[in-house]
Order: sequence, then structure tokens, then C-alpha cells
Amino acid sequence: MSNRAAIPTLFFSALLAVTVAAGEAHALDDRTIDRWLGSMQALQEWGDEQEDLDEMLEEDDVDFSHPGEIDFEAMFRELAGEHPEIGNIIRDHGYSNSDEWARDGGRIMRATIAVQAGGVQPEMERALRELEEQPHLSEQQRAQIRSQMEQQMGAFGGLVDDVPESDLEAVKRRQDDILRVLDED
Repeated sequence: MSNRAAIPTLFFSALLAVTVAAGEAHALDDRTIDRWLGSMQALQEWGDEQEDLDEMLEEDDVDFSHPGEIDFEAMFRELAGEHPEIGNIIRDHGYSNSDEWARDGGRIMRATIAVQAGGVQPEMERALRELEEQPHLSEQQRAQIRSQMEQQMGAFGGLVDDVPESDLEAVKRRQDDILRVLDED
């Protein structure tokens, strides 16, 4: 292939890469959070009206002891496929498909957990320091308590590092709204 023929191919490849990256990297903003929270409220209201919801939805055993390892996007995508009305609710809130809804939900959940983990981390570190100053505990007791606390801190396994700063900031602004909707379950 001549250099001249390669230019359109390179241009198209570069354009495609930028387009894909831009589509995935949109900022998590108040509008996106509002849209997703609105869909979650509508899903909760719909779920409250369903007498046989437990039978309709597959029972998933999600291990919340390691929140940094949960694939929220996959969890939401699976939920969207459980009942046709769920897809309708998602579309009613401006989502073109369940993948888009699941992607937003995954980002919001990961950022929410990261924000909460960031608030817990200093408290856990302070408690570890205080643990070392407890004269009534044996070294074995301290080691056991320290191990348990470090496991709890490790459960968030680098989650904060993987979440874009812009997502963290957006969720911090809206944390009360997000937690209110998530706690309505």
C-alpha cells in the first residue's frame, strides 16, 4: 500500500478511536445522575406494585463484602433483561438501551462506594493507631483486631484509584440524593 493510500486509513482509524473514547469518557454530571436516579425510583415503584417480583427476578447472590470487586454494570445489565417492563422504564427515562443505563449505573455506584470508602479510610487508620495504644490488649488480640480492620479496609481494594476524579466530584455533590434513592429498597 502506498503512503498516499494509507493516509485515509490512518485518518479513519484515528477518527474512530477519538469517537469511541469520547463516547465512553463523557463526564458524569447532574443530568446523568438525575436521569439514572429517576429510573431507579420508577423501578422501585414498579417493583413495589409487583406481587410476584421475587419469582420474576432471578435471585443473585452478590457478595457485598468486597465492593471493589462487584461488577455493577453487569449486574444492572442483567437486571434490565429480567422483565420487559424494566426496559420500558429505562427508555422512559431517556436511555436508548439497557447498556447505556447499566454503564451510568455502574459508574454512579462505583463512585458512590469510592466516596464512602474515602470517608471511612481516615477513621480506620485512626482506629488502628488507637489500637496500638491499648494497654489492656495482648499482642495476639491486637494482631487479630488489626488483621480484621485491614481486611475491611482492603475490601475496597483500590476502588478509589480506578474512579475518575470527575465522577467522584459529581457523586459528592449528589451523595444525599443517591443514598436516599438507594436506601428506599
